[in-house]
Amino acid sequence: MVCFSLSLFLSVCVLLHGCGSYVHFQKNVCFDGFQLQALMMRSLVKLLMILMSQPAASLTTLLYYSNHLPRNLTLERLVRRELLHEENYLFNFLISILSCFW
Repeated sequence: MVCFSLSLFLSVCVLLHGCGSYVHFQKNVCFDGFQLQALMMRSLVKLLMILMSQPAASLTTLLYYSNHLPRNLTLERLVRRELLHEENYLFNFLISILSCFW
């Protein structure tokens, strides 16, 4: 069940990549269940650490890259480009969801 939900998650991420999001995925990469679970667990830990340690910066970064942050110089100073690390899949997934559906 975990492997199916993680592979479904990656499929949705790859589909959302076409919506002009900032998700960075390599296509045609095959993962077995344990590698995928470790990859998502590492991404989940990174996301939780970012949200707990820098809540204002992480939320403004999410809104900025999903094009929902009002253009204000004070708010744009809170945007952290280093949060868009390519292995931070869940953070990029949230940006994709916000940019495509909200």
